[in-house]
Amino acid sequence: MQKPNVLKMTCAALILFVATVISLAAQTFATLVSFNSANGAYLRSALVQGTDGRFYGTATAGGASNDGTVFRTSASGTLMVLHNFDYNDGSAPAGALVQGSDGNFYGTTFG
Repeated sequence: MQKPNVLKMTCAALILFVATVISLAAQTFATLVSFNSANGAYLRSALVQGTDGRFYGTATAGGASNDGTVFRTSASGTLMVLHNFDYNDGSAPAGALVQGSDGNFYGTTFG
């Protein structure tokens, strides 16, 4: 039985690696929204894309009472605060939102 040639295996792996890197599409990064505490602070969960194509998320602090916000943004960066928590209805949203089959978004808070 012939032993595999280490040099040939290394070259094959290198060619595969280079081909994979070359075929990857270029990624770009763009800041859509800058949060200023008035519209939210400390985003700790992923955004959820709603059935309307916009992105929804939560901020665990900031907002009118500094108890967190629920917001939406478009791909162009237009931000709208949908809800300011005031501790009477919850505080510090936890985790990502979930869109229900009724179209509404649901989530939890720490407080």
